[in-house]
Order: sequence, then structure tokens, then C-alpha cells
Amino acid sequence: MLRRLTAAFGEEILTRAGTLSRRRLGKLAFASAEAKTRLDSIVHPALLKELARQVRSAQKTTKLVVIDAALLIDWEWEKKVDLTILVHASDRVKMARLKARGFSEQEARMRLKSQLRYSQLRAHSDLVIFNNATISALETKVCKIATRFFKTIDFT
Repeated sequence: MLRRLTAAFGEEILTRAGTLSRRRLGKLAFASAEAKTRLDSIVHPALLKELARQVRSAQKTTKLVVIDAALLIDWEWEKKVDLTILVHASDRVKMARLKARGFSEQEARMRLKSQLRYSQLRAHSDLVIFNNATISALETKVCKIATRFFKTIDFT
């Protein structure tokens, strides 16, 4: 896959050691819709194959499989699962979080622009958790939902 990414985006996505610089790739891939589509066409097939493999493997040993995937709806996997929970934050909070991770204002805007709109995500979700606060607050909300929805599942 590294060879295909390098062919699509150039040698500049590599570190001096010849490994992928995700930061450099991200700058190029999120620069335009065309570049993002090019990245997705290279990465997503292998990623989805691995996701399916992991789900099948997990299903052999457990009755509940949780998939934490930001692109679940983009991939239309909401059709393959029993419950889709959208974790959503305001654009202001998303921007602040991206900046805290070292992204510039422009880089953060490009990444947000590449995402589906809230209305699109909401239309394909069973539940929405608003996550404008801390991880701890999110964990509390997730635990409440888990208690409410999964207490009827027999895990034996």
C-alpha cells in the first residue's frame, strides 16, 4: 500500500527512513476532494477487508461486537450492524480538538470539510451522543446507553 500511496501522492509523504508520514499525507490528501477520493480508493478496500475479518473473528467468541469507526456511515456499514450510535461535537469543538492535536486552522478546516454533514450522519444513525465536553463525560453517556440497550442481551 505504501508504494501505491507514494505513486499517488509523491515521495514527500515519506520520512527520511522511508516510512509513511501520516501528517504529510494528510496535508496532501485533505487539500482537495479529488485527493481525498484518491486516498480513500487506496486505503479503504484494505481497511474494510481487515474490519470485516476482525468482526468475523470477534463474533466467534462474543455476542456483542462494537465497531468504533468514524467512517462507518461513509462505508454504508450502518446497514450491517444492529445499532448505529453517532458521537457528534460542534464544529467549534472539533476545530479546537484538531488544533490541540497540532493541526493549523486551514488543515483543520480541510478535514472538517471532507466529512459528511451532521444531517447526513444523523439520517443513518439510531442514536446521537453530543460530545462537546470531556472524555469522562462521554464515557458516562456511553455507559448509560450501554446499560439501557444491552441489559436485555444474554451474553452467556
